[in-house]
Amino acid sequence: MIAPLIPYATFAFFNALNYTRTNIIPAVYPISPAGAADPKATQAASILRKIQVWTEATHTRAMVFVAYVEVIGVMGSLLLGAITFQSSFLSPIVYANFLRFRYFFSTHTRTAFAHIRAHLDTNIVGNPKIPPSGVRAYEIVRGAVIRFGMAAVQQPTDRAQ
Repeated sequence: MIAPLIPYATFAFFNALNYTRTNIIPAVYPISPAGAADPKATQAASILRKIQVWTEATHTRAMVFVAYVEVIGVMGSLLLGAITFQSSFLSPIVYANFLRFRYFFSTHTRTAFAHIRAHLDTNIVGNPKIPPSGVRAYEIVRGAVIRFGMAAVQQPTDRAQ
């Protein structure tokens, strides 16, 4: 199963770049005072700036990609594994709960779900070739997913009373 490794590798890559930019390069090539003209410090500052600009430019696209991989790739592989008895039946259920929390905390995941829903609605509900029973089945599954996703997280009761 390679799908779960893609988000992990992406997050690890950006974290490694950030750590390199904020800790390793400044430790190896300390930034000199403003008046000093050290060529190595100037080169290090240039590298730091290039890393920062690149990560800022690509971070959002990478997180959108990760959101789609988490929703389609990982959940799809877990569902396929459960259906074919290659993985535990509980794996998709546990991962669905993870996606539920990810949905609440990540705008990229919410956007991915919205695009996937719009795509499925267009190709299933709006397709005259799909029989009405197929459309009803899709709507039932879609409703169940929405209800599961929107279920409020239970708060602990106040026992001090």
